[in-house]
Amino acid sequence: GTDNVVDNVSIGFYDGTATIFSAMYCDLFQDRFHESICTYNSRFDAYSVDTLNHYSVRGGAPEIPKDKSLYVNVSDKNDLVSVELYGSIDGGNVWQSKAMTFYLANDPLAPELGGDYYENFCPADFAGGSGVDPITGFWEKGIELWYYVKAEDALGNIEYWPGDANPGDPDHTGTREDFAPSFVMSILPIYPASFTGAKILLVDGYPRWNIDYTECMAADDNTVSRLVEIYEKTLADAGYCFDVYNIGGGGSSVHIHPLQYTGYDCIFWFTGPYFSNYCCDEDAQIALRAYLSVGGKVVFCGDQFAYSMDPDGGNEDSLGGEFLGGILGCEYIEEMEGPFDKPYALLEAPATVTVQGVATPINLDSLLVYRECPTLRDMSYVRTLSPPLPGYTAQPLLYMQNPAVAADPADGAIYVEKGTPPNAGQLVFVNYDLSGFVTHRRTECDGTGGGIFPAYPAGAYFGRVDLVEVILNDLFGLVPPFPGGGGGTSDVPTKSEFKWALNQNYPNPAKAGTDIRFEIAKSSNVSIKVYNAMGQLVRTLENRRLEPGRYSAHWDGTNSGGQRVSSGVYFYKMEAGQFGATKKMLVVK
Repeated sequence: GTDNVVDNVSIGFYDGTATIFSAMYCDLFQDRFHESICTYNSRFDAYSVDTLNHYSVRGGAPEIPKDKSLYVNVSDKNDLVSVELYGSIDGGNVWQSKAMTFYLANDPLAPELGGDYYENFCPADFAGGSGVDPITGFWEKGIELWYYVKAEDALGNIEYWPGDANPGDPDHTGTREDFAPSFVMSILPIYPASFTGAKILLVDGYPRWNIDYTECMAADDNTVSRLVEIYEKTLADAGYCFDVYNIGGGGSSVHIHPLQYTGYDCIFWFTGPYFSNYCCDEDAQIALRAYLSVGGKVVFCGDQFAYSMDPDGGNEDSLGGEFLGGILGCEYIEEMEGPFDKPYALLEAPATVTVQGVATPINLDSLLVYRECPTLRDMSYVRTLSPPLPGYTAQPLLYMQNPAVAADPADGAIYVEKGTPPNAGQLVFVNYDLSGFVTHRRTECDGTGGGIFPAYPAGAYFGRVDLVEVILNDLFGLVPPFPGGGGGTSDVPTKSEFKWALNQNYPNPAKAGTDIRFEIAKSSNVSIKVYNAMGQLVRTLENRRLEPGRYSAHWDGTNSGGQRVSSGVYFYKMEAGQFGATKKMLVVK
């Protein structure tokens, strides 16, 4: 079976007889802002009014073309008996299924071995349940569709795509984690009407996996995570809730950029750690300029975003230089030296930045971005444009302390305003992807890089959470709904809607410490305890009465006597009322 989809290629274990899900030339269902049509992939023109009207369920919902549906190649040497698409729009309580349509055999002489299948879901497939408006027949705003493909061969073997959807898989949780992010389709916005906090749209412009270098490079045990998970945790730990819009999805080389920002207080867009030729297309650039013109707030993060916009790079600036020089507020200088020549980018903030006409203190002494093995990261030198383009102001937010002589001075982040204070649109361009920062929060690092990385100056380094807090709270004035952490995806339930849940710890493997997030549905005495592989109690993290809500328990890797535990497998157990759950984690030194 197949578990992960990476860069148009299915990655999985194949023993010669297993069912194979091949995602080459395939696309998954696309996030969207309109609710009137069936599911579609990123090859569908979601912003053509004529197209939307033609396929609207109001007009009878003509069938979405096969190349714009969920399209996947499924094969099995033991003959396929069935290939079905399953979906749920109520959090996995009720699942609907439909047989996928067989289109093209891999071998015309043996179609039973499999081939290309396609299918999609329409609101009518879920009619009568929550999530579909009974009057219009449309999807309801704020719903999420979780989905998976299930195949059975002639021997009765059953495989799932993604693999975590399999109830027999050891990683199966029965929650959203089994499907997110690629196998979740959202009708945005998801924020409930009762939510009054800052509303953020996190735009996932790089749906792949990446190495996380926190804390302090963590020796050679770096966690590998989906990049969107790193950004989700950063925003959540900064206390913010957010919607997530995935511009492509697994297995896609086609991308739909969001053009609708109404209802959001901030657009937080990341493009990943590598040069991309789909950072931000012309329609999105125009829409973002319009959003800033009415006081919108935007954050962009990406290692080579400026390079992709510059005529000497990707030449993607569709606004005649205004996107690079005005919206991003910078001039592209040149590419940095190779990672081996400059393994770190050392950054520091100015004492103050003028925000909407007011001098605002910035508390970010030092930050460090890592560039070298095991992932070599190309980065760009940029400088705040001076003088700024008409209608814009631009100021350095982070100075680069170790640039090449030819690029000195160079900036690591730039604060931009469009319009007239105190109602100017605001944008921060971070010239690096957040996964490269060596700390998540302010942490004391010894400078050794864990023994396998090049040495760097020892000291305390602010982390990506601290940077996000400065940007969103201090510069944009967006107060976190959950100060000190505890934010998350924006479907914030009322107290009566919280569920019982114990999440996987992060980071895992753990070195300097790890966080365990959990949720309780009603007021209960809650205990969370850590055990070693022999079942012996190591440490009690929680033992108190808590109200309904989402919480996080931190373990610093020590036992009840304050001694650091040895490397190995550990278990953490949660008990609350009638609820109990246990999960496994790995500790390394």
